[in-house]
Amino acid sequence: MIPEDNLPYLFFNSLVSVLCIISSYYYLYIASFRYDSKFESESAGFTTMIIFESVFFVHMMLQFILEYRIEDKNETIKNIIDIALNYLYTGFIFDLIPLLPF
Repeated sequence: MIPEDNLPYLFFNSLVSVLCIISSYYYLYIASFRYDSKFESESAGFTTMIIFESVFFVHMMLQFILEYRIEDKNETIKNIIDIALNYLYTGFIFDLIPLLPF
């Protein structure tokens, strides 16, 4: 289990937030100016998109083992099944949608 106050995780989470902002502008640029049906898998643009998607996928997978706190009881949940179910019911869909190809 990863504690919610784990310093490397907090750094990675900050990195994901920054990459989310950068990727939003990058995808907008690709959609507006550079997209064509022959977007080559060897291009730097394709590699950049794969890097973004990979980081977001790793972040999504880490959410299944990240402890969370019940605020009403001030209790930390460390059971992996409870953590996974909580994530599936609360934030999984919001993390999955950006990873789906369009």
